Amino acid sequence: MLTSLAWVLAWLSTLLFAIGSCEWLRHERNTPSSAFLKQQKDALLGILMIALISFGLAPVLPKGWPSIQEVTQPTLTRPLGSRAALQLALAGRRLLPDEPLSPTPHIPWLATTQSGRKVLQKPIGLFRFPATHTFRREGLEIYFWHRHELPQVLSRPFTPRMLVLHSTEGAHESSAYAIFNRNTPQQYLGGVWTHFAIDPTGQIFQYGPLNRVSKGQAGVDDIAVGIEIVGHASRYDQAGQRISTGSIAQRWEQGDTRQLKAVADLIKTLQDHFAIPQERIYAHEDIAHVRDRQEEHPDFEWLRHHIRDKVYLGLVPDLGEGRKPTVNYGFLTPYDRTDPGRDIMAILKP
Repeated sequence: MLTSLAWVLAWLSTLLFAIGSCEWLRHERNTPSSAFLKQQKDALLGILMIALISFGLAPVLPKGWPSIQEVTQPTLTRPLGSRAALQLALAGRRLLPDEPLSPTPHIPWLATTQSGRKVLQKPIGLFRFPATHTFRREGLEIYFWHRHELPQVLSRPFTPRMLVLHSTEGAHESSAYAIFNRNTPQQYLGGVWTHFAIDPTGQIFQYGPLNRVSKGQAGVDDIAVGIEIVGHASRYDQAGQRISTGSIAQRWEQGDTRQLKAVADLIKTLQDHFAIPQERIYAHEDIAHVRDRQEEHPDFEWLRHHIRDKVYLGLVPDLGEGRKPTVNYGFLTPYDRTDPGRDIMAILKP
């Protein structure tokens, strides 16, 4: 843009100088001592200077102002107003030092919890047989670049900053594992999985390494460890009254405490290992309704600062089948998750 203006000004001033010079020569023959000719001569010298300066600047000026695309991702459409400000804030945030991470060395796989509970390592095929999961891995690369601008996400080190609790909404751990382990064309964005699952007997299973992301909590996949509690969540009405009791809560209320005690043990183990404070233990329901529950989040400012999912922030459209853009959501538009239940969170995070 600036280069084009300089060239236009250079050639226009050259043309004016040529026309003005002809006029000056014509008048100079008739009235050689005229004051008007002197003014014309000064004007011509000024036009000549403009032409020379423009010709000198045009080759070295930038071709245009840097766009939002150049600051963030080249494929984005250019946002305006508050969207542009948010884009620039996110880009700038990545250049600033973040809070210090836990000094504890990374441990990809847990052997036992702090209380000595055994953790069964049950890696999904994505990690166990990577060569046969190429399509799924490519989908994950697209997903995490599109939403978080994280390249080669399955090769990047990952340090958790928060924990997110889920319920499987099924009766058996094997059913959850089967869903997480799928490797089909329908997994066009890499499918979903969490790091851990705890069955009704209190057995802890680890599906993915702790030094790599999981994909089960949209909005914070890049910073969260996901923990599935096998069973169903309780349901609540808009007034906050429980209208149905899920199987997870039923077991606890009937005196079978094995599952939730194992969950609490795993939470404490991960907290101590990664220096995660108590206020950064969230229900999936919390993450899905951040915008509507700001006052209920004890550490909302931290959470808001660390959400970098561009789909959740309303900056880019979601991706659908064929990995193509679909719908644009608004800023932190709530999505439909109520797991693992408010009663369960009250037990695990009193």
